[in-house]
Amino acid sequence: MWGHLSILHFKTFTKRNLKRFAGIIALVLVLMVEESILEYLLVDDDGTFERMMMHDFYKNTENIDNLYLGSSHVFCDLNPAVLDEINGKNNFNLSTSAQPLIASYYLLIEADKNNDLDCVYLDLWNGLLMEDNGIWKEPGELLTSWQVLDQMKFSANKLKWLLDSTDYRYVYLSAFPSIRYKNRLLDFDYLAEQLRNKMKSDYRCYNDYENYVHKGYSYTDHTADELYCTTTVRKVEKPRKLSSTAKEYLIKIIDYCDKNNIKLRLCANPVSDWAVCQTGDYDEYVMQMRELAAQYGLEYYDFNLCKKEYLDIEDNTFWSDNNHLNRCGAELYSNVFGTFFEKLEKGEIQSSDYFYDSYQEKLDNMEERVFGVVVEEIEDERRTEYFASLSMESTEGCRLFNLSTIDNLKSDGIETYVYRVESGTKEMSVLQDWDENSRYILPPSAESGKLYIKVRNVRTKEEYGEVDIEYSKD
Repeated sequence: MWGHLSILHFKTFTKRNLKRFAGIIALVLVLMVEESILEYLLVDDDGTFERMMMHDFYKNTENIDNLYLGSSHVFCDLNPAVLDEINGKNNFNLSTSAQPLIASYYLLIEADKNNDLDCVYLDLWNGLLMEDNGIWKEPGELLTSWQVLDQMKFSANKLKWLLDSTDYRYVYLSAFPSIRYKNRLLDFDYLAEQLRNKMKSDYRCYNDYENYVHKGYSYTDHTADELYCTTTVRKVEKPRKLSSTAKEYLIKIIDYCDKNNIKLRLCANPVSDWAVCQTGDYDEYVMQMRELAAQYGLEYYDFNLCKKEYLDIEDNTFWSDNNHLNRCGAELYSNVFGTFFEKLEKGEIQSSDYFYDSYQEKLDNMEERVFGVVVEEIEDERRTEYFASLSMESTEGCRLFNLSTIDNLKSDGIETYVYRVESGTKEMSVLQDWDENSRYILPPSAESGKLYIKVRNVRTKEEYGEVDIEYSKD
């Protein structure tokens, strides 16, 4: 009797739990379908580079031999088609905008699952790795990682990245993309626009990202201004250290490649001299990377230190902005990059043949020039002090601008010619004829328009170019 009761209890228990399990499965399936519908309606991924690149990556059937990881300095600067011609292998850029090293690590694992990787080229842009960056535990800082995660196929690797990159308080934002757009749920104009965009053939056929070519390469034909200009003064504490998060995942990448018999090249693709000088003591960064690479028997190849006879991209015609090469620059650089590593692999050259020991040495060997200017509006006590020194009767409504240059001038100074053009007019009002004065007063009558500044060498009178900034009382 006891045996009969036990069997009956077991059957009842099993049946009850099977029903519960089936209910849980059904609930999960309903949630998955609901999330898929909400993602389609809410998530704005039309025309995103990450969607195009990840689709290209997953449809790739040829083995990827050389993998390139890093930020936009990879997918803008290196053309895999050019590299294919040079090394005879299949090269693929699995880089994304502002890619942190945690993303590089998990994308490396994703690529290694279905490919026999020969070599990984990891771009180490200092703008992402120093101690005032590299913290990706807040919602607003995870946007670019989310865009890649959203396009990844579901796997244990994706789940691990999701949990590893997100603070536990925000896991739901990574796991359910639609939640990030919850405030749009009742915005019917937005929903209608999303549906229209996603019904277009370009979206459905993955042709919605302008200038995407193939294998993670995207180009632009835009040419940068002759002089770079910013209104933001970058204050850099020296020395800056490699962030703990960046170092942690750099070591993980090194260990992964070592354990899986994958060659690893630590590189830095070039940015403009303006951008390098804006970062503070760049040689401090180079020293840190060289020391860390040496600890693991590796070498660090920084193309910002490349000698001009091998890589001459100083002219603005090679740049789309102060950080990225345009198509012309990428063509040139891809040839230099590919040829360098081919010759290095064959033992035909030493890396010291191509690179200066330091960035300062490179500056010393360059022709003197102005890379760009910083035009800062002065609104603190410096403004009061400056106007007081001029003994002006009234400063009400006046605005004060200060100009500084980013350059490698050793002796000669610069002088400027400054004028403005008010909006809606073509009339030019000269604020300063050629003079070494670096502070300019905008009169109260200036409502809105553009401030133009020409820069030239005091001694040689060689003009370095012209910049303009918009001004408005608003």
